Amino acid sequence: MTEAQRKNFINQMISNWPSAFVARCETKQFTGGALSAGTIANKETKNHCNGRVVIGSKLCYPTKHFAKWIADNFLRDANEIVDHKPYLHRKNIEAQP
Repeated sequence: MTEAQRKNFINQMISNWPSAFVARCETKQFTGGALSAGTIANKETKNHCNGRVVIGSKLCYPTKHFAKWIADNFLRDANEIVDHKPYLHRKNIEAQP
C-alpha cells in the first residue's frame, strides 16, 4: 500500500465521522464494521492510541489520532496478504468427492 493510499484511508475515516472524538464502543460504526471495540481493547494492551480520554464513562479517542492508529495497527493491502487457509480455495473444494 502506498503512502498516498494510506493517507486517503485516514482522511476518509476522519471526514465521514461527525465528531472530534470516537467512543471505543462506536468502533464498529467508525470502521464500517471492520473492527470491534473488543479488538481495539485487546490491541491497546500492547499499544495505546495517543490522546485517549474518558468522557463521562466512555473511553474516547480524538478522531484524527484514532484513524491514524487504526491505519498503523490494522491496515494492510489485500494484495499483500498470503492466504493461510488453502483448504478454502475453490479448486480444493471441487477436488473433494
